[in-house]
Amino acid sequence: MSCRTSSYFLPSRARGANDMFVHVTFRAPAHLVTPHRLSLAWAILRLRHPLLASQIHMTPGSYDDARFVYSPPSTPQQAVLQAQDTFDVLTDKSVDDLVDDYLNGPRFLSTDRLSYIHLAARVDDTSLVREYNLLMYIAHVVCDGYSAHGICNSLFVLLGGLHARGLSVNNNEELAGLLQYEWQKRWSSAQTDVDVIPRCAEQRIPSASNKFLEVASKLEFAARQSRFIVGFSPGGHTFPKVPSDTHRSVIMNASFDATKTAAILAKCRSERVTVSNALFVICNFAWISTMRALGLTDNSETLPMMMYTALSLRPFCAPRPPQESFLFLAISYLNVILPSFMPSTISEAETFWHRARLIRRQCAKYIQSTLLPLRVQHMSKERGIRAKTFAKEDDNILQQSSTSTSSRVISRPPQHVSSSAKPALAVPQKPPSVALIGLSQLNNLDDVYIAADYPDFDLSYVGGHTRKQPGGMLLFTQTFRGKLWLIFGWDASAYQQGVVEAFWERVCSGVEEFMSDGAMQKVEWLPRCEGNPREMYFTASMS
Repeated sequence: MSCRTSSYFLPSRARGANDMFVHVTFRAPAHLVTPHRLSLAWAILRLRHPLLASQIHMTPGSYDDARFVYSPPSTPQQAVLQAQDTFDVLTDKSVDDLVDDYLNGPRFLSTDRLSYIHLAARVDDTSLVREYNLLMYIAHVVCDGYSAHGICNSLFVLLGGLHARGLSVNNNEELAGLLQYEWQKRWSSAQTDVDVIPRCAEQRIPSASNKFLEVASKLEFAARQSRFIVGFSPGGHTFPKVPSDTHRSVIMNASFDATKTAAILAKCRSERVTVSNALFVICNFAWISTMRALGLTDNSETLPMMMYTALSLRPFCAPRPPQESFLFLAISYLNVILPSFMPSTISEAETFWHRARLIRRQCAKYIQSTLLPLRVQHMSKERGIRAKTFAKEDDNILQQSSTSTSSRVISRPPQHVSSSAKPALAVPQKPPSVALIGLSQLNNLDDVYIAADYPDFDLSYVGGHTRKQPGGMLLFTQTFRGKLWLIFGWDASAYQQGVVEAFWERVCSGVEEFMSDGAMQKVEWLPRCEGNPREMYFTASMS
């Protein structure tokens, strides 16, 4: 297991931090979405993408020993049986309850179960064409969000795609024949030492070609990590937190219809930025106005604000062999910096688009750098080392608590300096380097879910999120079927009630105010499902 994958695996062991789910709502003919067809399609995908069916083995305490282990099915029939053990068709639970259980209940995935499917349908729906909710759960150590959506698309292609002659949907016999073919070309021979685990991203991107470049790039990476603006360290902007021993993830959605989304895209193009660039500034403005409304601006406008975003490494990876799975973890991160104050000499709109162009230049400079592959390699090593250090500390604490329940932690009383003592010289403190929020921008998912490939399936919603660490916060953004979606998740138990909600309302109204030329529309708070007050979704009325 590479340093990058270790940095996702080790923190997930306790309660499944960063475990992903993809949620797709769709309508389809009932005869195409049966448990039998689902078991065949899921078995095919588990053969094509071995990490879905793998386990993770690690000798306790040997953090460099963590590895994926895949045991191929001995027959196509066994592949189906194994697939049936990792999916359920449910008619007695709502999709909201399933998501709530996954995010806030005990960890559903494990080292022995890295993926699972729930298909929710109404028990009283007997129509020929029915609505379904697909929930696909995948451990983040297996893949990134983009490839997880790719797996869902592949499932729809198998269930509702046209066969080679393009005349009709694959019937059950054709699906069974495809499963037989996929198994035979991989496992019908006596060869058993084939390594089918996909190569990690670090093996797919360039590394330093000589020692000088290795040292120089390492120094450059260290300099970037230690400072982003000459003389200052950015960050330190956080929402007011409250002590909490509990954890409660909340997800809120905002969507903008196709007409409004087209206007947003046109406005961004006219300002020479992307929607992704502008959304960073939306968060920047929303945080500033929220803190001012709360009267919490004493020090918050002194330092630059830092946010981070996921960076797909797939454009930088070497081409895959045709038979190799696309399901592997291929993301890195980059930080972006913006001022945390509002100037008084120019309008907010001018400030907004100026900052959006600042973000565009920062991202372009980082992505277009010839040192990017080497930065990624160094960041992977750094994240791996940090994860292993924290894992050792966590395991030591767990071991001590399990072997000695009577021991007490003795705290050292605070030492006070007498008034007659000579004051010591103050040690310069490094300003905090904490990101306000992370943005994961999936861009246009219509490039992933190709409607023409399964014409009998009508997908109306695609979303998803992750299990959070305590205090975690992440904003997903995407377009799908012509609509812009913002999907915001955070640990509600860690923050003062109402503060993050006020920030989120300003994010949604900011999109309307700055990113389109229309007047502000009415916004409403509506429950995601009637009778379920636990989970509230933000809906913008864009009539």
